[in-house]
Amino acid sequence: MTCPSPENLLEYAEGAARPDVAAHVVTCTACSDQLAELGAFETMLAERETLPTAERERLRAATARTLRGEAPREAPREAPRSESPRSGTVRRFPLWPALGVAVLAAAVLAALTLWPSPHGLLDLDVRCYPPEGAMRAEPIERFALSLRVADPRWIAIWEIGNSTGRRLLPDHDAPLPTFGVTFPLAAGDHRVPASELLDFEYSTSAKPRQLLVIATPVELRAEQLTAIDELLRKGDRAAFWPTVQHQYPEARLLDFPSR
Repeated sequence: MTCPSPENLLEYAEGAARPDVAAHVVTCTACSDQLAELGAFETMLAERETLPTAERERLRAATARTLRGEAPREAPREAPRSESPRSGTVRRFPLWPALGVAVLAAAVLAALTLWPSPHGLLDLDVRCYPPEGAMRAEPIERFALSLRVADPRWIAIWEIGNSTGRRLLPDHDAPLPTFGVTFPLAAGDHRVPASELLDFEYSTSAKPRQLLVIATPVELRAEQLTAIDELLRKGDRAAFWPTVQHQYPEARLLDFPSR
C-alpha cells in the first residue's frame, strides 16, 4: 500500500479535493493519525489571521520535512534499503512519533507567539523593587508593569507560583479592583498599577515564577476570568498555556525578573 506524499496529505488537510487521499486515510491508521495532527496545525494557522503568507509557507514546509522524517537543513540521506519486499513500494514517511509531534508543536507555537501583531499589546516590561520604609514581619518586594498598546485594550494579570496561579487584576475584592487604571487603555504607553502606592506586593519567600498578561479588545466577563482562574489554579504551564493561548492570541507568559 503506497501512502500519499507529505505534500498531498498537507493539501488534503488544507481543504483540497483529493479523492485518492480521502480513500486512503480511511484504511491507513498511520495516515489518519497524521491527518488529525495536520488538521490541528492548519486550524492553529487559520486562527492567526495576521501571520504573513511567507511565514505560513515556511511553517508548512517544516511540517512536510517532519512528515518525511528529515532533519531541518540537512543534506538528503540515502533511503534505507530494508523496505519490505512484499509490497514493492517505499513508504515515503514514517508514522509521526509522539516526540516529533511535541517538538513541532512547540516550534510552531513559539513562532506564532513571537510573531509581532499589528494590534493590541506591543511592549511589556516588569520592574520589581524593595519598597522604602516598609515594615513587615517578612521582607516584601513590589512590582509593576510598563506596557504599550496599539489600540484600546483591557488588561488582566495573573501571577504564577510554584504550585498555584492567582489573579492580580482585576481583583474585585480589592478597594480598587483595577489598581487605579482606567480601562480600556488608550493607544500608547501605560503603567499598571497606576502609581507606585498601588503596586503589586509579594513576600520574598514566595516570589512569583511567571506572569500571565492577557490583552483583549473587549472586557473579559466574570465567567471568562473565573475559567482562567481555574486553568491556572495548579500553576502547571503545560496544562493551561495551550488553552489560554488558543483562546486569547494576545496573551503573554513571561518569566518574573530577578532584581
